[in-house]
Amino acid sequence: MDDHKSPMRELVSEAQQTAYRSIGSLAEARRTPDAMVIFEGDDGGQIYLACPARHVAAGEGELTALFVRIDEDQWPGNGTNSRRVCYEVVPAGQGIPGGMGGAVASSGLWLHPHLEHAGWRQQIESVLMTQGGAAHDGADARPVQTDLPGTPADPARTDDDALLPAPGPPFRVGETIAFFPAEVGPTSLWLAWDDAVIEEISAEAQSFRFHFVSEPGVRRGQGLENVVRKTANYDAWTATWKREFERTGSEEAADAAAHELWLRVLAEHPMHGSAGMSRHRALG
Repeated sequence: MDDHKSPMRELVSEAQQTAYRSIGSLAEARRTPDAMVIFEGDDGGQIYLACPARHVAAGEGELTALFVRIDEDQWPGNGTNSRRVCYEVVPAGQGIPGGMGGAVASSGLWLHPHLEHAGWRQQIESVLMTQGGAAHDGADARPVQTDLPGTPADPARTDDDALLPAPGPPFRVGETIAFFPAEVGPTSLWLAWDDAVIEEISAEAQSFRFHFVSEPGVRRGQGLENVVRKTANYDAWTATWKREFERTGSEEAADAAAHELWLRVLAEHPMHGSAGMSRHRALG
């Protein structure tokens, strides 16, 4: 079996009759247009990150060492056969199937919200990405950092969490909520959706049934990870994102301008927040 192929995404592609292309090595991926480096754990149950291969500075050994540390932090006790570093051709803007919301291919580093919230981005970037986006060979790779968040020697994780709002209580039937790009964009699609009212919650499936405020007679289904309460942080995020998008016409620029507020909205989420982010314990 190709160690850098995702059996789950290959099956999804077969079912959807779409193309799936994996690449056998990082060196080849760097030379391949639209090639992405994808870290997946739990047999595709969570995608940790996706990054254009041309931006990756680390060699395969350093890449694997970093990946193992992330996987052991996110899914402790899972077998080594359930995790893999994949090299796949995925055009920018296209979704990457996977559990917990999947991922999306972009021109830069995409991180799962769990890792984003825990403060991994800066130090993962220092391992993966070159200063100017130019590809490096393994001989030029930077060493893996030893102070990644989530390790026992890192006391800053609690301090970082303390700077964010506390997560709210579990969602309730009858509550009005808004849709939010907690797992995958583009942001404009989520903002275009009407507010919704929760009609039924399945804690086990982490999903709910709802109706849009404007369509009280029509019931739909969705994952709880993609909705939020309309707090002051949500209003500030929305206003900042819309203002920057109106100014630049760029979703990427708007996402960047509103990024810190996006994290604050996630921190208030019962599932993504610091009290239950890793395994959605707030639903228990």
